[in-house]
Amino acid sequence: MRTHAPPPNVLSRCWSLRPLEGSATCCGFGGTFCVKYPAISNAIVEEKAQAIEATGAGLLLGGDLDCLVNMAGKLHRRGHARLPRGRDPRQHGWWYGDRRNRMSAHVRPGGFDTRVQAALANPLLKIAIDRTTGTARAKRAAAVAARPGFAAGRDLGRDIKDHVIDNLDHYPVEFECNALAPGAKIHWVRTGQEACDIVVAICRDAGACTVTRAKSVLGEEIGLPHALEVAGIEQVETDLAEHIIQLAGDPPSHIVWPALHKTRQQVAALFRSHHHDPGALARVEEMVASARRELRGRFSAADVGISGANFLIADTGAVCTVTNEACGEEMKWISNRLWTNNLGRP
Repeated sequence: MRTHAPPPNVLSRCWSLRPLEGSATCCGFGGTFCVKYPAISNAIVEEKAQAIEATGAGLLLGGDLDCLVNMAGKLHRRGHARLPRGRDPRQHGWWYGDRRNRMSAHVRPGGFDTRVQAALANPLLKIAIDRTTGTARAKRAAAVAARPGFAAGRDLGRDIKDHVIDNLDHYPVEFECNALAPGAKIHWVRTGQEACDIVVAICRDAGACTVTRAKSVLGEEIGLPHALEVAGIEQVETDLAEHIIQLAGDPPSHIVWPALHKTRQQVAALFRSHHHDPGALARVEEMVASARRELRGRFSAADVGISGANFLIADTGAVCTVTNEACGEEMKWISNRLWTNNLGRP
């Protein structure tokens, strides 16, 4: 549209927009906050729903799909405001409560209700989610208790992150200068498609037939798996949870726990069907050992390694990855061939 104005300013040329009171307060939907503090999270959503109803608006716009899903569900359960008849959700984004009292999205029109009903009727899904969230709460509580300075460390991390975001015109350039010095190559992209095109081009220039991937959430977001598949390049997920859902042919169900929706029994069945040497699979440790045997050879056989990263160190040009499975570390030593990093934000 040839404008650098914020999205609300652009949209206000077409519609009469009203900012939502309290929109800056996040309820944590889709993350661990809403799991650990469900009462607080629900109270925040309740206040936002009341604020939306008070405006009398029939259309809710936002930049976060998870937030819109959560708000649409809350409004639907409260039985309040509906969009005027005749609005097409495929043209106007999220809406809630049409004449059949159903919620839809332009992303997958007509399929949301079907997926919801199938999920609610799946007893194994309920078991898997209950086990994972329960274990996560217990382990997080133990980790926090074992680190007396946890709260202060979290605040410091937040302050550093906020500072970097406020100075994005400086730190990415500083990182680039320091990373180029020892020989790294940096690519700047404007879209996910550009990023996929560059990664595929790098793989083709290296004559790659097989790539291994780790820390791959950003890759999922930009559609890298599909781009590699179209290019005829085999990809192997090396993060344990990503390996599980790759075998199952499922998309990630959570940013932290991609295989949140799978039980141990389902994972064992997948490994038994797909691993060359599954071995015993009665215990979690045995499943991990099976995955290790299956994946270890794929590291040495891969032509290219693709990894995300947790931090860029601007003043040294270093890349920091944090894993608990060593797949990120293994990625750096792929047959002395090629290793690429995908990063969404410095």
